[in-house]
Amino acid sequence: MNNFVHLKTNDDLVYISISYPNYGRIFHNANAMAAEFFYNESLDDEFYIKLEQSAINISASANYFDFTFDIVCLKKELDNCLNAFNNMLLNTEITNFELIKNKIKNYFLIHIQDYDNLAKMKLYENYFKNDFKNDKFGDFEALDEKEFKNYILNLKNQANKIVISANLDDISKVKKLLNNKQSSYEKLKINESFYKEESKEISQAFVRFISSVEIKSIYERAIISLAIYVLGGGFGSRITEEIRVKRGLAYSAFAFLVAFKKNYLISGYLQTKNESKKEAIKIVQEEFKRLVEFGISEDEFKKAKDFLVGSEILKYSTTQNRHSIASSECFSDLKQGELREITKIIKDLELKTCNDFLKNQKSITELSFYVIGNNE
Repeated sequence: MNNFVHLKTNDDLVYISISYPNYGRIFHNANAMAAEFFYNESLDDEFYIKLEQSAINISASANYFDFTFDIVCLKKELDNCLNAFNNMLLNTEITNFELIKNKIKNYFLIHIQDYDNLAKMKLYENYFKNDFKNDKFGDFEALDEKEFKNYILNLKNQANKIVISANLDDISKVKKLLNNKQSSYEKLKINESFYKEESKEISQAFVRFISSVEIKSIYERAIISLAIYVLGGGFGSRITEEIRVKRGLAYSAFAFLVAFKKNYLISGYLQTKNESKKEAIKIVQEEFKRLVEFGISEDEFKKAKDFLVGSEILKYSTTQNRHSIASSECFSDLKQGELREITKIIKDLELKTCNDFLKNQKSITELSFYVIGNNE
């Protein structure tokens, strides 16, 4: 796959995204988390002031698989922007390590009160093997200054991928940032399906659920995308109708396809009263089984196609959106334009083809649940 993508625009703004594969939270959790705080908040104040004065924005993020920088600047400030980014990567002077640790700890303590996010974290940690750590809740207490310094020292030497969206004839300066080493993603191994509960003295139950689906082609991804929209894509979807509209068990209940590099997941959530959680969970299980066994109705099929095809234009309505989609494709080893191709396939899909495919996707029904609520 191409590790450098240039999207030609008519804008005066330049968008650059630089991703370092396999340098994110799954394999470098505490260090990746610390690096995000280090680059975003912990460099010299004068450095950030100069960026702001030139309307340059450089933000770092420790994602699941990758460590990523997103850069936005005016075309006339590109040289200053690239110099600033290079200086950022070369800066390995850590003068406030304890502050970084405390920021991560405070972030952790605040966000464990978000029970929906906590349920999601625990679901992922239990679903994936190899001590998968979710979101920014990692092993901050194990953060070591020497290991962290090695992490940021080695960052500039890692394989990377770059997407630039700009009105530029010469992109050689940006291309100099590319370190075109080979990198690849491995499929994450998963545990057997489970149901786990964690008791908290709260009035609501926060339910997160997940299953896997085998997708071997863009055509199969198009079918699953449509099917999951029917299942849990919002108002009018099966889960929302059965749980919220018909029974009033929850304000919202959703299911959606998650593309996790080499893993495709169907994930979802709902929030309900503690006394109604079992009923809501049973409905989710039944709707997943019904989708596989009986497929999609003609009316559902038509409405889903109309919505997914009709809303496609909005996804590409701005340069920033187009840049974000191109980055997603590049950083996931997809061909450029592949996500748009999914919509074209959906437009021409036939109902029988979809339902025949779904009948063979038994893994969809092998749901795992993590629930946080009051078990009394």
